[in-house]
Amino acid sequence: MWAAVRQLSGQRPKTCHADGVTADSLNEHYANISTDPHYTEQHLKHTVSKPSVQYVAEWSVFKALDSLHATATGLDGVPAWFLRSVFKAL
Repeated sequence: MWAAVRQLSGQRPKTCHADGVTADSLNEHYANISTDPHYTEQHLKHTVSKPSVQYVAEWSVFKALDSLHATATGLDGVPAWFLRSVFKAL
């Protein structure tokens, strides 16, 4: 759309060129300034679990939550029987 507006108004698109600047030279520049040549990878603490260890599977959590009975207390600590009695009174 803007190309059509420029064509009708007679304006030429403004272009800026810098000699020697290419996409590759910009990528190399930003890679160099974003990299720490003295970086050393930190060792994991003994209290941190290894990333490959999976203690709880998503499926087991789903099954546990899906099998809760309607009498289970929610996160608010209010028993289900109390909530049912309150809503029946309304």
